[in-house]
Amino acid sequence: MKWHKFLWIFMIFLGLRLSAAQQTPRFYNVDKEVEILGKIQNIMMEPRSEGRAPFLVIELEEKSTQKPFTVEVSPAWFFEYDLHKGESLKIIGSLVSEGALNLVMARQLRHRGEIITVRDQHGFPSWSGSKGNQRGRRKR
Repeated sequence: MKWHKFLWIFMIFLGLRLSAAQQTPRFYNVDKEVEILGKIQNIMMEPRSEGRAPFLVIELEEKSTQKPFTVEVSPAWFFEYDLHKGESLKIIGSLVSEGALNLVMARQLRHRGEIITVRDQHGFPSWSGSKGNQRGRRKR
């Protein structure tokens, strides 16, 4: 009987550890900033948590190497620009290591000659209610 109880507790603990690992928050690291010029392969709206707006995520293929990148941009409500599959896009963001996935948290996008800023130079999101709470600030 003790063996079954131990096994049951172990399985619950393992399940809690796995679910916590899947929900580990990502943080912007300015020391891992990369610049990628590529072509948009796919545009998605991914749910992050229940009751919250979906997040804009772009699959990008680097122009020079054809290496695929997944780019997390911002909550969908914050981003006001039209992007289309096949268009050229330049991203500046923080490279996040997640196994074989090349994940980038975007700070700035260059699209059709415009610069769209979604995070400040320290990586703090412009949508978070800080002084930069403006929708994707533009520079020309």
